[in-house]
Amino acid sequence: MRLRAMKNILVTTWEEFEAQILELRRKRDAHVPGSGFKPSDFLFRGQEDASKHLTTTLERRGHERMKFCDYYQLIFRIHSEIESFGFGRWNLRIPPEFERSLTWDSINSSSTPNQDEYGYMVHLRHLGFPSPLLDWTQSEYIAAFFAFRQSFRQPKNKNVAIFIYQRSPRGMHGNGSFKPFIEHHGPNVQTHPRHVSQKAEYTSCLYWEPKECYFAPHEEVFTPNNLQPGLQPAFEQDALWKFILPAEERLKVLRLIDDSHNVNAFSMFTSEESLLETLAVRRLDLPKEAL
Repeated sequence: MRLRAMKNILVTTWEEFEAQILELRRKRDAHVPGSGFKPSDFLFRGQEDASKHLTTTLERRGHERMKFCDYYQLIFRIHSEIESFGFGRWNLRIPPEFERSLTWDSINSSSTPNQDEYGYMVHLRHLGFPSPLLDWTQSEYIAAFFAFRQSFRQPKNKNVAIFIYQRSPRGMHGNGSFKPFIEHHGPNVQTHPRHVSQKAEYTSCLYWEPKECYFAPHEEVFTPNNLQPGLQPAFEQDALWKFILPAEERLKVLRLIDDSHNVNAFSMFTSEESLLETLAVRRLDLPKEAL
């Protein structure tokens, strides 16, 4: 298979972006009937600053290549404190048991982390604890909300970005050892309510060295020249697009997704703070845009 580098696409309006999405979906659905494969669905992710890389909150915290076992040990140590305040309860394996289970086969079969551990990791991700999970959504409108939500803080003439990830354009997927690969974690998990309201799914980027599993930056799968020395991309079937949109489209997009799709801060977070954020946009920002 040929290498699928990340594609940067500059669009000037929201309508142009929507047209590009329609074309991508048309191509996705145009696979040959009876060919025996079904291309995977698209996942979307919005970023307020188009100049930023696709990074996890753990990487932004300065822990770019942390061992999976070390991260698990970290979050295991804090779970009793979280449970003590009544913020959830999870049946986690002790770190030595988790480490024994962390094998090439268990990662590929999604048995490690198990459902409780995965739900716990998602819970932490939604509440701001540094995480190796990159969160995506099934909806381009939710991604647009996160891209444009606070883009008014950006200097003029800046851009936002909406990433689109497709795991299996050819209807198949595989991973290679000693090479970075993206692991997809699906929507079926019991966890924080924001996971449901944001129609969320997640990815992590991993690579193996002898007997050790590490996290790696997602973009390494698509930019082989920037790989850690000695590493090459695993399988080349992942596809990633980065759509760059002007931040000046903010009010038009926020009005559209609120009016037509009920996507706003309150529907995403369902807290008092998010209700006030939604009301501020509706009462302060959008009326000015309508004049």
